[in-house]
Parts: sequence; C-alpha cells; structure tokens
Amino acid sequence: MNVHSLAHRIPLLILGSVLLVLPDVVGAPWGGPVVVFATLVAIGVSLWMLHADTRLRAGLWLFAAAVAASAILRPPLDIVGQRHLAGIGVGMLAMAMIAIWCARRDDLQKAGTLFALASIGILIVGLLGTSVTKAKLVLGATPIVTGRYYSWLPELKLGLPGLEQSGGTVNPNALGGTAVLVLPTCIALIAAAAGRSRWRLGVGGTATIVAASVLILSRSRSALLAALLTAVVLAVRWRRGRRWIALALLLCAAGGAYTVARSSAASPGPFRDGLRFMRSTVLIRTHIWRDGVNRIRTSPWVGVGINQFHEVTADTSAHFINPTSHVAHVHNTALQVALDVGLPGLAGYVLLLAALLVAADRAARQGGPEGRLAAGAGLSLVAVHLFGVSDTIALGAKVGFFQWLCAGFILAAARIPSGPSGDPTRPDCGENRRRSTV
Repeated sequence: MNVHSLAHRIPLLILGSVLLVLPDVVGAPWGGPVVVFATLVAIGVSLWMLHADTRLRAGLWLFAAAVAASAILRPPLDIVGQRHLAGIGVGMLAMAMIAIWCARRDDLQKAGTLFALASIGILIVGLLGTSVTKAKLVLGATPIVTGRYYSWLPELKLGLPGLEQSGGTVNPNALGGTAVLVLPTCIALIAAAAGRSRWRLGVGGTATIVAASVLILSRSRSALLAALLTAVVLAVRWRRGRRWIALALLLCAAGGAYTVARSSAASPGPFRDGLRFMRSTVLIRTHIWRDGVNRIRTSPWVGVGINQFHEVTADTSAHFINPTSHVAHVHNTALQVALDVGLPGLAGYVLLLAALLVAADRAARQGGPEGRLAAGAGLSLVAVHLFGVSDTIALGAKVGFFQWLCAGFILAAARIPSGPSGDPTRPDCGENRRRSTV
C-alpha cells in the first residue's frame, strides 16, 4: 500500500468510525444537526468515489438527494432516528470504499472473509440475546406467552445501543432476517475459496453453518419463506430446467403439508393456537401497512423522517396490541423506505437495487471467484428484500450494514476483469484501472 492510497483511506476510515458512534456521543441539543451534517458529508464522499460508475448514477443520486432532503426538512427527533441516519451514511460510504479499494481478486476475497467473520460474531451474539417463544397469542390487548422453545439458550440482556425499546433483547424476526441476508454471500465465499484457500474455505463454511442454524432456530416464518424463494430465484436464474424447479416446489409443498398434518394430529390444541396467532399476525400487519400508507399520503415527497414511524395509530393498537407498545417499523421494506425518504427516495432505491442486481448477474456470468461472490451478494439482496415483503430491516439499521457491504462486493466484482489472475494492472484493463482509483 503506497502513501497515495493511505492519504485517501485513513480519512475515510476515520469518518466512518466517528459517524458510527456520533449519535450516542454528541447527545442533545446538538446531536441532530451534527449527525445530519456528518451524514451528508459521508454521502457526498461516497457519491464522489462512485461518480464514474454510470450504471448507478440515476438511482444512487436520486436516493442520496432524497436522504439529504429528508434529513434537512425532517430531521430525526430522537436518538434512534439519528442512529439510523448515521447508519445510512456509513453504509453508503462502506459500499463505495469496497467498490474502489477491492480492485484485485485477492482483495475482494479478503473482504469477503471479513464479511463472514463479522457475520459469525453478529449472529452468535444475536442468538444469545434473543428468546423464541412457543406461542404468543394476541387476544385483544393481552399477549399470552406459553413458554420458550430453547430453554438451553441463556437469553442474555444485551446492553447494546438500539435495543433500549426491547429491554436489551434481540427480536427473533430481525435475527432471522440477518441470517437470510448473510447466508448466500457466505455460501458464495465457500465456492470462491474452494481449491484456493483452506482458511477462507473454513471461514465461509463456519459462517454458512452458523447462519443456517440461526435461520432455523429463529423460527421466523418471513425469513424461512424468503430463504425458500431465494433458492427458487437461484434455480430460475441458472435455468436448471423447469422439471427440477417444479420438483423442488412440489417437495417443499409436500413437506409443509406433512408437517401441518402431523402437528395437527399430535397436538391439536397448540396447533389451533398457532393458527390463531398467524391470523392475529396478518391482521396486525395489515393495519400497520394501512397506517403507513396513510402517513405517506401526508408527506409523499420527503417522508415522515428517517425511522420516525414508531407506533401504529391509537385506533389500530386499541384492537390488536397494547396502545403503549413500540412498533419499530412498518414491516414492509418498500413502505418503510417511502416513509423514511419519500416516494422519490423509494424510486431511487428501486433503481439502485435494479442496477446492482443487473451488475451482479453480469459479473456472475464471467465466472471466477469474483463472479461467485457477486452472485452470492446479489442473492443476499434478493433474500433480504423478499424478507422485506412482510417484515423489514430498516434503512440505517446496524445489521443493514451487511446489505451495503453486499452492494460493494457487486460493484467491486464488476470492476475486476475476468481472467486467471483478475489483475487490474494488465495492459488491456486500463479503463478498469482508471475507474478503480480515487
């Protein structure tokens, strides 16, 4: 690493590190303006770093402008909103840094290994801090919990920022969403490292096992369904034949029907309770979505502010949940983005996501380790947004950082030329080398 690259990297690393802790360090009354200013600086730097990438220009700039408008016109009023705003800035900066700095195949694989190691740590800590209950029926305004599935888990009370509203515990659905987000990329790391590095192969394998185990243990229906649909997307993308896709869907349907029938016969009481719980869940989400749409109508251009959707209306909560309960988000990614940054921001977000998926598909077609990582990162984006149909990992959430890292992997893989070495210093890759420098 030369002095020129260090001159660029150290200030950016300092900016990202400071922005991560800024909301909790500054506090009131200057916390809001300071976080807004620092976030806008981080977003500006990320746009500057990616200005040469014409594929992202429309979506990235529109989304960035919407975030800036929301931050200025609807500044976050609480520490949670400030954390999420800072998280968007850090995420976009991380995406740009990976896209520019991982200019070689080996650099990208190292970044993927760090991604897998971080996934292992986050998922294990999250599993220790969550509690999966056997049943939680919402009857009127009274939740009834019948016990825990995994009494062997310690259920630690984590004193981490962002968990204040939940008493220091991790929501199982959020944990499952994180697992389904990182799982495809961790699997891709195995494919990229096979026959090349035992160390990276071991890290990728360990991360895959941990993510798959947490996905199952979380018992999150949204996450499990997202994982199934992502597997279907993978099968369709690689066109392995309609018969194989139909067979996979048939086996999944048959397995689900068998599980339902067996559960009904073995434990009819708990089975009926489970159906009642599912009905309550659907009704609650429907009313939350309706409330989210109504709030978007009141401020369609800039939204209601970053992470300022905290609770459903009094009429809704009076029928389904305790009126004083805290609803962190609207349980749908598209609605949540529109609430945070308005309909123009949602349009930019969709364009950015589409550009990333197209870039991932093209990089995957080139093959090689970088192509496999790009395919895994693209499937991670697909998985987290399938999860976002009935739940969401909100913009700027801490675990949402993995989503921005996946975006960075895709952009980096698309810049690395195909070939045995993936070396951007080859004579025929002068354009790639110019794009890979700041």
